Amino acid sequence: MISALLCLLAARSSLADIMAAKSRLVDNLFQNYNSQVRPQREVEKPTDINFGFTLQDIKKLDHSGLSMIAWLNLRWEDPRLQWNRSEYNNIESIRLNSDMIWLPDIELYNVVETTFLSRSNQIVLTFDGSIIWVPPYRLTATCKVDLTWFPYDQQKCAVKFGSWTHDGFKLNLTLQEQSADTSSFVMNEEFELIGAPAKRNEIFYECCPEPYIDLTYQIMLKRRSTPFMMKNMASSILCYSLALAALVLPSHHAPTAKILVILFALAWSGASTKDIPDKSILMSFLQTQAGMMLFMLFTTICIVSICV
Repeated sequence: MISALLCLLAARSSLADIMAAKSRLVDNLFQNYNSQVRPQREVEKPTDINFGFTLQDIKKLDHSGLSMIAWLNLRWEDPRLQWNRSEYNNIESIRLNSDMIWLPDIELYNVVETTFLSRSNQIVLTFDGSIIWVPPYRLTATCKVDLTWFPYDQQKCAVKFGSWTHDGFKLNLTLQEQSADTSSFVMNEEFELIGAPAKRNEIFYECCPEPYIDLTYQIMLKRRSTPFMMKNMASSILCYSLALAALVLPSHHAPTAKILVILFALAWSGASTKDIPDKSILMSFLQTQAGMMLFMLFTTICIVSICV
């Protein structure tokens, strides 16, 4: 009993020592720290930013852009935030609010909308000055969508990141991997993710000697065509069947029955096209189909008027 009590007191004392050491560490680190100054190990050397992109989910893709859930993974070093572990109870890392330190101004260049998804925004700081920041976002990026071959279309959307105010002489952006991390990607019902390769681009302009760096991910998606084809094939077969049935009805049936059947087929055909893009080949086919049924309707009315 006594030994258990002594162990409990020792644990509490150790915890109090660690908390006191953390508090002292934070106070000392930020005593003369200025979060507006870019960290540098050497004068005239850029700050190295290692960038990663984790694609979690595709929410929507249409003419307004590509909407997705993604985590950014940024790693860099700030030599001003180093400490000797032996002086602070062997503390190896601490968690801090991101607004306490300098952050790289990495932005999505082709952004439509950005929403931060976490209640907190913290970084992990290690004793050697290494920093990891993983902010989660809902991002909407511009994307040119070609729906000609809908629903067999494949789309490629570029997601381009870079510094908003720094050139390559100030921030050196590098890729963690040659593609986006999709290990935790949630399967999308409408699109299949083919791949998300990444490329580092270094561009020089005639006006300026410094390079401008961007990291571009190509999100390649293939539409799952089966649901659309099942729906539209069934509608097309039904429409044609109704239209043909109206033409082969025996002559003793009421003439209006033929017309009503074809009108019903036209209405069904129009309802089945509400989810199909106007510029697709499939829409052209269905419009041709509707034109043929209109011709059948006109022919039927002419024949009925002549016979009657």
